[in-house]
Amino acid sequence: MRLALCDDNSIFLKDLHQLILSEFKYRNIKVDITDYTKGNVMIYHHKLKPFDAIFLDIDMPKTSGFYIAREFVELDKNCQLIFVTAHSELIYDSFLFRPLNFITKTDEDSLKERLSIVIDQLLEHFKQETKIVLEDKKHGRTAVFLRDVIYIASNNHHVSYYVVNSREPIIVRDSISNLEGSYADHNFVRIHKKYLVNLSHVFNISLTKEVVIFKQKFDLPMSRNYKEKVDNKLTEYLRKTR
Repeated sequence: MRLALCDDNSIFLKDLHQLILSEFKYRNIKVDITDYTKGNVMIYHHKLKPFDAIFLDIDMPKTSGFYIAREFVELDKNCQLIFVTAHSELIYDSFLFRPLNFITKTDEDSLKERLSIVIDQLLEHFKQETKIVLEDKKHGRTAVFLRDVIYIASNNHHVSYYVVNSREPIIVRDSISNLEGSYADHNFVRIHKKYLVNLSHVFNISLTKEVVIFKQKFDLPMSRNYKEKVDNKLTEYLRKTR
């Protein structure tokens, strides 16, 4: 993962760098972090080799953080924005750019706590950025992001991938049991012997009706044997991403 940090305060920038590095080291994840005090330089480097996420100070004297954010949104919608600010009144204005989250410059303990939450959220986001290659007779060979897979259904010795903005599923030879293990760390959960669902597309579950309700306004049956696990997994996912 490639991260960029941008803040006109070089002392704070150095401290933030070390805190972020420590958080990733604690999680045994390698990360490449580049520090910037000038937003235009960061933008230039992003054009050459895109960053996965940037931690951006909102209030900078020469170039506003919001101006830089606008440039990034126009350049690359996949780059995740995390705003950093000492001015809590600016947080609501930041929502225009749909940041992943924000961090306030308070005392070090509060900063560490908030940073830990944001990094967990960032890692959850990138779990869905994995790209898989599927192939069937109708679609040929197709590259699909896991984030776009709504659910997977079992049918004899084949499985059907139901993908966002695709009218027909992509059918490949595989088993739900095999995929359950492969996608367990990517926010997929088994809800039925026939169905494996992507929690990022789940709106809610009904424990009384025993169905999983999707954001796309349809539902699938949920087996009693999986009910407790699905409920726990959805709760855990929502805590990390909201």
